[in-house]
Amino acid sequence: MENSQELWGRCLSMIRENISKDVRIITHDDAAWVYDTWFAPIALESFDAATGALSLRVPDRHVCDYIEHYRMGLWSWALRSVFGQQVRLSYHILQPSPDHPEGFLSAVLPGRAQFSVPDARQKVEDGLRRVVGDGYKWLDAYDKIADWLSDNKGRGLLVVGTPGMGKSEICCNVLPPILGGPEWQKKIPVVRAGGMRQRIDELKRARCVIIDDLGKEPRKHYGDTDQTFFDLCEASVQGGPLLIITTNLSTTPVQPQFRDRYPLSIQERYGSEVLDRLKTITKMVRIEGKSLRPVG
Repeated sequence: MENSQELWGRCLSMIRENISKDVRIITHDDAAWVYDTWFAPIALESFDAATGALSLRVPDRHVCDYIEHYRMGLWSWALRSVFGQQVRLSYHILQPSPDHPEGFLSAVLPGRAQFSVPDARQKVEDGLRRVVGDGYKWLDAYDKIADWLSDNKGRGLLVVGTPGMGKSEICCNVLPPILGGPEWQKKIPVVRAGGMRQRIDELKRARCVIIDDLGKEPRKHYGDTDQTFFDLCEASVQGGPLLIITTNLSTTPVQPQFRDRYPLSIQERYGSEVLDRLKTITKMVRIEGKSLRPVG
């Protein structure tokens, strides 16, 4: 039976052997340089097979940031393959800094991002003011988004509802800077639903993905049903990207009298399997009412 150091050695070998398949995420990176710079300096501190608790020593916070922003798919795959699907990862960061003091144990897990943002409602309000101005209207449903932001419990966000309710403004313009900081564009892909297929490899490897206007993308690709969104949901279920989604599709079967509001349901558009996965990996927030968009 392998001891902990042997397991860690096997994990590093898997990363070294597969890094060349992953470097296209940042096209100018050389595989050997990526491994030597970001993975080789990491050392095993402890592993408890009974609980799955894995502690790794890293030189500074930049190693954690780089791996989790750019190499999370490869990182999560290797850790889970070697240490088990229930592995719980923490980092012992050796070089202290104000936001990562010596001995700080990061709560980041391999898999979908978990976070707890303090003062979440205030941050959403500040973001709305920045995006739409002081005249923004706060809707009751926005409180549910702020609640999710304060503790997402490892789940993404599915915001459904009628057009003009601020879904895209919040999910595409307000949430990304809160979750990703000033350089969020490098960390969080924001894509219109119609652009998913062209970027599917990038999206599967991201830590968090924002999809706007789900249901507006073409149904067919060269005559076949497009499975891109199904594949992305499958990746998320397996510990891949956290999904933040806006859509005008309904989460329940649409009765004829409501077809003017909801032309289709998610189940009609993508099938019951996709709907079941979304219920598992996201929190659903419904926003309905009279459009907030200015007339004329």
